[in-house]
Amino acid sequence: MIKNLIIDMGNVLIQFNPALFIDRQGIKDIEGHQALMRKVFHSVEWVQMDWGVLDESQCESLVLPRLPKHLHKAASQLIHNWSSPVVPIPGMADFLKRCKEAGFKLYLLSNASRRLHDYWQDIPGHEHFDGLVVSADVGLIKPQPEIFEHLLDSYQLKAAECLFIDDMPLNIAGAYQAGIPGFIFRDNLEELEALVFGKQ
Repeated sequence: MIKNLIIDMGNVLIQFNPALFIDRQGIKDIEGHQALMRKVFHSVEWVQMDWGVLDESQCESLVLPRLPKHLHKAASQLIHNWSSPVVPIPGMADFLKRCKEAGFKLYLLSNASRRLHDYWQDIPGHEHFDGLVVSADVGLIKPQPEIFEHLLDSYQLKAAECLFIDDMPLNIAGAYQAGIPGFIFRDNLEELEALVFGKQ
C-alpha cells in the first residue's frame, strides 16, 4: 500500500522549460536562442550546480566567457533566476492538498541547485510537504540509487510503501534500483490520481 509520495519538481510541480525561459529574456534570434540553450542549460556547469559542485556565481563566471557579450545579461538572468516567475503545472497544487488530506506523506526529490530553497515557497502546494531532498545539498543526483536510499534513510521510509513521481524514465529506473516503484508523469494527472487514490 502506498503511504508516501516522493515527487520531482521540474515538469511535475512547476514547468522546467528552457525554451520558455529564454523567450522570457526577449531573445528572438535563432542563433542566440540556440547558444543560450547549449551554453547554459545543456552545459556541464548546469549539472555541476545540481550536484552541488558549483553555485550560480561560479557557474556564471565559467559560462559567460563562452557567449557573445550581447547574451551575457540574458545568461546571467537564466543562471540566477530562471524560476521567476514560477509556472505551476495545472492541477498539481490541488492534487497535493487532496493527498495530504487523505493521509499521505509527501517528499520532494529534485535535481536542483541550492537556490531551490530560495524559491521553494513560491511553488503552489509546497506547504503540504513533509520533507525534501535536493541533489546539491547531498552531493548525489538522480538517477543514482544512492539519492533515493538517502531519502529513505533520512525519513525512515520503506521503499515498498513509496511511489516516486518523475517526468524522466531514467530517474524512474534509478528509483526501481532502490526498490521504489515509480510513475512517469507527462501531464497525465488523471492517471496518477487513479493510481494513488485507488491504492489507499
